[in-house]
Amino acid sequence: MGGLPLLLAAAGMLVWATSPARAESTARVVGRIIGAAPKDAAGAKVVLVRFKLDPQGVPQGVPVQTQAADAQGHYEFKQVPVDPQAVYKLGAAISGQVVSSDPFTFPEGKRLVQLDLRVPGLVSDPAGLHFTQALVALEPAVGAVWVTQVLHVGNPTANVIDVANAPLELILPAGASDLQMVREDQEGAQHTLLGPKLLIYGRIHPGATTIVFRYRLGAALGTVQADMRYPYPVDELLVLAPQGSLKLASEQLSPDQPRQLEGTRYDSWSGQKVQAEHPVVLRARGIPLRQELFLIPLLGFFALMAGVVAWFVLWRMHQAPDAGSARA
Repeated sequence: MGGLPLLLAAAGMLVWATSPARAESTARVVGRIIGAAPKDAAGAKVVLVRFKLDPQGVPQGVPVQTQAADAQGHYEFKQVPVDPQAVYKLGAAISGQVVSSDPFTFPEGKRLVQLDLRVPGLVSDPAGLHFTQALVALEPAVGAVWVTQVLHVGNPTANVIDVANAPLELILPAGASDLQMVREDQEGAQHTLLGPKLLIYGRIHPGATTIVFRYRLGAALGTVQADMRYPYPVDELLVLAPQGSLKLASEQLSPDQPRQLEGTRYDSWSGQKVQAEHPVVLRARGIPLRQELFLIPLLGFFALMAGVVAWFVLWRMHQAPDAGSARA
């Protein structure tokens, strides 16, 4: 879903760049619901949505029409206002699933678009899953580092993969604590932590699904080591840290070009084609130390000095009578 605004924005700009300004006309959109049981397709509400860019360049969607599919799943939108500076999309809720079409436009001179809505099947075999990208963001803190993982799960099939009974198993690095789930795109999303395993439940639809979570890793003398391991192949593994904040070493990753996100520059390291269950070891240095770590040697010094002074005082007290006897 994260790429939809960019896609719509790009499509909208393309339409604006290639379509001459003209008076708004009307057109028809026809199609059929495919892949659903007749009882589920009949009467299903199909919505036609029009997207336009607001002054800030963000796509804004407005429903244009709603039509009910007939007994065979057919639908037809008549007298659809054609806006050459807009992008359109169909959507429906069928059998508890939200189904949508790809964005489309009305080409110049064409007043009929035929577009079907395909309801994906439901399977429980996750063998086709892979991670199109795994992003690891490191945020140093005093005595620790916060790790945010962004996983883009790719489902290349035309089916919905149900991982309710066989969840995704993500192994957290040793010492991970304070787990926080930030985003779960999958339908019926749930998660649980079982020892070092983060179990992800739900239904993964065709295309891309994004899962985001973060946790804390304690540092020892300004250094932290994390073993990353993924249950499916990873097309690209990307590690980011605020520029100049950390020194990172990993045999599986190479330094990459610095990147800028939302006004902040990041050092980056990347690796390609990481195999499933293959450990990627990250070692980060430069994490700020706790103040109490500096107090340990200082307290040790004071303890040593106190011991020396006490020994000296006792020695003097022991020597004092002997000195008096000698004078007598």
